[in-house]
Amino acid sequence: MNGRRVIMWVVLALLCAVIPVRAFPALEEVRYDFKSFFLERDGKLYNLRSDDGFKLTIPATWLDEDTFGHYHRQVTAFPIGDGRIGLHLSSYEFQIGETAQAAEGRDVFLLLDPKAGALRPGGPKLGVTKERSSVEGRVSATAHSFFIGDVNGDHLLDLGVIKEEIVWKRQFRGPQDREALAGSAGPVYVRQPIRWYVLSADRWTHQADYDGKFPSGEYQKLPLIGLVKSPVDFVDEAIYPGIRKGSNRDISRPY
Repeated sequence: MNGRRVIMWVVLALLCAVIPVRAFPALEEVRYDFKSFFLERDGKLYNLRSDDGFKLTIPATWLDEDTFGHYHRQVTAFPIGDGRIGLHLSSYEFQIGETAQAAEGRDVFLLLDPKAGALRPGGPKLGVTKERSSVEGRVSATAHSFFIGDVNGDHLLDLGVIKEEIVWKRQFRGPQDREALAGSAGPVYVRQPIRWYVLSADRWTHQADYDGKFPSGEYQKLPLIGLVKSPVDFVDEAIYPGIRKGSNRDISRPY
């Protein structure tokens, strides 16, 4: 390993040390950082960079950019508790032309191990995580919110995911509700309980035993990347004002 590469990984180790993180095992606080790392586009590829000068190329297959649009420069980082750093990347792109109201994107999580000099996909694979569309004037939207916290008490940060949707549904009547009522279609807000992806070995894996629960200690909601409002927030406020009010939302824990 040449001298320049050694310096690079020393810098990474120092970054891991200075990013704010809760003190284990006390589990006093959970924090994230969105200034130490950023993405730099290089042709069809992306490089993960820091202000200190290191660079790692991210394989295109981890991002699926052709399907989900350009990724934002901002990267949210959070030490997970064992020396590795979790990285949150996000894309969102509006379509042009007659479908100008349509947009979609995805969120990707990577794991950076400064000591081993390794960057790898961390999961989970959620497909389209942000979407807005309009069909015959009927606007629908999807958004995912992401949380970090130690849900299983092993002193490593896990990922919590809440999916929200505004969808169009029709009312039915008759035997087995097969007859649709004319003109009954309308927008409906739906929110799923939080799903937890527990860090195990080298990726976050869904653990259904923790779904619908929040950590007993502190947790944090990760910020939006490249957006002021999620697609669901935008549709709720600008197109169908207050559609979330009166819906069956999970408000057992505030965030």
